[in-house]
Amino acid sequence: MTMAAKFTVASTQPETGSSVLDELIGAVPAQSPAPAGNKFVSQLDANSPLDEVESRITAATNEYVVEVGTLLGLVRDNEMWRKSETPYTSWEEYLRIRWDWTPQYANLLIRLVPIVQAVSPHSDRPVNAGQGKALWPIWTQDGGHDKAVEVFKQTPGKKSAAAITRTAVALGYIDEETKPQKEARAAAPPAVLSRFREFADLVSEGDGKHLIEAAKADPDWGKGALLPTLRQAVWMLESEFGDPSDD
Repeated sequence: MTMAAKFTVASTQPETGSSVLDELIGAVPAQSPAPAGNKFVSQLDANSPLDEVESRITAATNEYVVEVGTLLGLVRDNEMWRKSETPYTSWEEYLRIRWDWTPQYANLLIRLVPIVQAVSPHSDRPVNAGQGKALWPIWTQDGGHDKAVEVFKQTPGKKSAAAITRTAVALGYIDEETKPQKEARAAAPPAVLSRFREFADLVSEGDGKHLIEAAKADPDWGKGALLPTLRQAVWMLESEFGDPSDD
């Protein structure tokens, strides 16, 4: 069995025990925002071929949250997964079999789309999911759109998730964590970290070369499974640890 064949993308998926994920997934209605004017669903609608939508998901680049979140919202809200030749029985099954993603991860990306869209014009680089999650407590307040934009614009430097939170505290939009809360969080490493061990071993200097060669030998697997997995892993790392230069 090749090194690539041994690897499963499930090792990079978020756990459902995260209170942040649970809040993001459950705090607002399930329907995703209207896609009007969104360039990532231009010329796409509920009648579009599923494989065309999936190809755009696979090809997602720098604006990963908005691209993938918007397209997944189109598939989910219109139950486009029913068009597949594979007889999926539910959205959850579609995600697991087609992408090896959890519904928590997919629904989170969908929910972060409007936040990332709102602040992206004020950023000189693509806004990631970690930044979107940091803005979520402000976004859900009255006048959340304007407050989130204000916090983002006033955050200095690289606008990491930690820096966004500090700015929100300074503006009085959220309460600062107490020292015991911070110490408790620092003392306990994220539970999701253990799920990166297989991935970290796989992309180490030696094994990483085998993985690249496997992707070259099977481009469909490389584009359809490996690339989305790597992007998901980057998102998870950014969400858990933020910008290391910001501490």
